[in-house]
Amino acid sequence: EEKSDFHTSPLDWKENRVAQVKGIPSLMEGFQHVHSKAVSVDEIPARFESNLSPNKSYYFKKQVKTGPEGRFSDVVVYSYHEKATAHKIVFNSVYKFEDIRWISEKLIFARVWWKSLHSGGDYIFDVETGAFIYQQAISDGWELRNQKR
Repeated sequence: EEKSDFHTSPLDWKENRVAQVKGIPSLMEGFQHVHSKAVSVDEIPARFESNLSPNKSYYFKKQVKTGPEGRFSDVVVYSYHEKATAHKIVFNSVYKFEDIRWISEKLIFARVWWKSLHSGGDYIFDVETGAFIYQQAISDGWELRNQKR
C-alpha cells in the first residue's frame, strides 16, 4: 500500500488540487523520463522561438514532438548560456507540458504531467551548471482518492 504525504487526506478534498508529494513510488516513476546532456550550440534549432532570461544573456527553446495517436509527446528544451556548448533537456512520454519559464537569471522552472493529468513533476534547471537543482513529484490526489473509494 502506498503511503500518502498530503497534509490532509485526498479523500477529504472536494476537488482535485496539485500537491507536491514524496515517497510514493508510482509518482516518482516520471523522473526516469527526464535527462539532460551538453551539446554543441550548432545543435540548437534556429527555427524555435527563444525565451530570453531576465538579464537577456541566456535563452531556452522548446520543441514538442507528438507521439502516436497525438496524445503523448517528447519535449526537448535547449538552454544556451554564452558558452560553446548548450544543454539539451529531454522530457519523454509527456502528457502535458504545463509550464516552463525563467525564475531567475539562470534558473528555468518546468512543470510536466506524465501519462495523465494526475501525476507529474516540478523541475528547476540551472543553465550555468547544466544540472537539475530541484525535482519534486506532484499529484492532484485523484489516484489516491479513487484507490480508497
